[in-house]
Amino acid sequence: MSSITAAAFVKKAARDAKLGCSIRTSDRNVITLSQAAADAVISGVSSLLILLGDVPADGRNSGLKPSQAVRMLGEQGFGRKLELDLSFPAKIADREAPAVLAKLDARPHALVTQSISSLSDLCEIVDLAKPRGIKVVACIMVPSEKNAQSAAMIGLDWSGYQKEPAEFVKRAGRIAGSVLLSSPNSFKSGLELLKEL
Repeated sequence: MSSITAAAFVKKAARDAKLGCSIRTSDRNVITLSQAAADAVISGVSSLLILLGDVPADGRNSGLKPSQAVRMLGEQGFGRKLELDLSFPAKIADREAPAVLAKLDARPHALVTQSISSLSDLCEIVDLAKPRGIKVVACIMVPSEKNAQSAAMIGLDWSGYQKEPAEFVKRAGRIAGSVLLSSPNSFKSGLELLKEL
């Protein structure tokens, strides 16, 4: 089931809920992407996080980049009905890199970072986005034993905030304005951190 279909069911049960979905471009072309955006509007979704995603199982990649997708959907008028967000690296190696500039030039509503481990890296992202009127959502993975394998898979070193994750989340929230908690293998760990906040 797609995230947009799931959101439609949730919206029927909780009409006032503000829902966001993610869609990947790796297995979509211009037509299927536009259809997904239209379905999101009809379903009452508030925001779409556009990301590249994994290579499809059949090996065929559309070649559509997320920044191109956001630009195209904005030109089609979907930006008036949906917040169009883009995924963004947790650390900027080169502020002038073509991929970084393309994401900024697409003028998304927000940049949703990959899982961050450094507040100074987050500050650098905010410094790039804020003058362009682009919001930043800092993604933070909950440090727990059950999430350790996921952290290792993406090369995330949470040693800098493992002892005081709630304080790290609060500081990230003050810097970016919004935080998205990720706890891929432990719903319980995520809830425990939310309670601390």
